Amino acid sequence: MEPIYQSPLTDGFFLPAEWEPHERTWVEWPARADVWGESLPQAHAAYAGLVRAVAEFEPVSLIVRPEDEATARFACGRDSAVELHVMAQDDGRIRDNGPMFVIDGMGGVAGIDWQYDGLGGHFRHIDNDRRLAGKLLDEIGLKRYEGELVLEGGAVCADGSGTLIATEAVLLDSNRNREHSHREIEEALAMFCGARRIIWLGGGMAQDEAGGHVDQVAAFTGPARVAVACGSEADPVQAEVLADARAQLSAAKDARGRALEIVDVPLTRDLFAGTEGRGAQFSYVGFYPVNGGLLVPAYGDAHDARARDILAELFPGRKAVSVPAGDLAWAGRSLHAAVLAQPAALADG
Repeated sequence: MEPIYQSPLTDGFFLPAEWEPHERTWVEWPARADVWGESLPQAHAAYAGLVRAVAEFEPVSLIVRPEDEATARFACGRDSAVELHVMAQDDGRIRDNGPMFVIDGMGGVAGIDWQYDGLGGHFRHIDNDRRLAGKLLDEIGLKRYEGELVLEGGAVCADGSGTLIATEAVLLDSNRNREHSHREIEEALAMFCGARRIIWLGGGMAQDEAGGHVDQVAAFTGPARVAVACGSEADPVQAEVLADARAQLSAAKDARGRALEIVDVPLTRDLFAGTEGRGAQFSYVGFYPVNGGLLVPAYGDAHDARARDILAELFPGRKAVSVPAGDLAWAGRSLHAAVLAQPAALADG
């Protein structure tokens, strides 16, 4: 299907909140030894556990390379809720190299095919992932809008009512969007995501290989309510970044003019070995709502249960499940980066 060059907004589409009903979850199987090194078997185990956890609540579409099909099927089991899609791909960050799904509130679902540059040039050899969003949309027969910005799904958070949260460290990164001004970026987010108000934060988590995605710092959990990662004296530099984010959100209003309720979610108590050789605390804000459930990352840390319980209270009626995510975090990514919700085609009301 050829890309469409008018904007989603003119066709009535907007970026939904992630807690809205899902048709399915997409996951991309980790495959490259040059990315994961000796940790590739642990990555396979972590992704298989994540796939099985999601499949308890909703269908999973797992993208695998032809040579990895048997391994992925064996690791994930033969659950009928897990469907394999054999497709050329480069890495396991479907959130960031996959399409950004939008809805129109009348049963229509479409996808935005943003530009992908390997997280600001962090990754090389990404030709397959550059094409993945378009190929996926073609395979499932959804309308495709082509966006000019370099933009990953983990770089924005939406409330489904016109409010976005983003970090300047990512969207204004010269490696990503050097040719676009701050105003042009905001205009693109308005025309493609339906954003009427954008709340800008400074940076993100230090160990994030994406350079500071918002999805490990703050996430909407309901109308005018945001869960925010809260640092501690264990890492004063990180704590300062998160305190600044909290202050920005506390002073902000959403697209409907409402002040935001801030819910603090602690980082891990302990420092873990980071990707840059320094200790790092991990975030629980990279949680993932599924149909009837809530998947919360767990790291084998003393704060795992506390963070899960805080988040569970924000999603009443859903079963909160802790999902081991330490092997993902040690590699600089989050549980949230490994999953992508395809919204259900439902009409409002």
